Amino acid sequence: MSTTEPRLTWTKAVPEPAELHAAECAQYVFEISAALEPGRGYLLHVWHTCPVDWPLGVWEMDGFSLDEAKQRAERLANERVPFIVEG
Repeated sequence: MSTTEPRLTWTKAVPEPAELHAAECAQYVFEISAALEPGRGYLLHVWHTCPVDWPLGVWEMDGFSLDEAKQRAERLANERVPFIVEG
């Protein structure tokens, strides 16, 4: 897999106005939602799930546009989740 290809496939989990976009990559879950404070853009959460499925927050930041949050999530996936080469 090339590092230029997106690794995350986003699903719109909650309809507007309370948007929630989610994607998974290995043991990480990425969530993008509207920030609680109006005008703060979108909030990106990255969760690492343990073998017992207990979510551990590893990264969180707001003030993104939706596209910026998706791009940042993609960079975090590339940094934290190793590529698995098949064959």
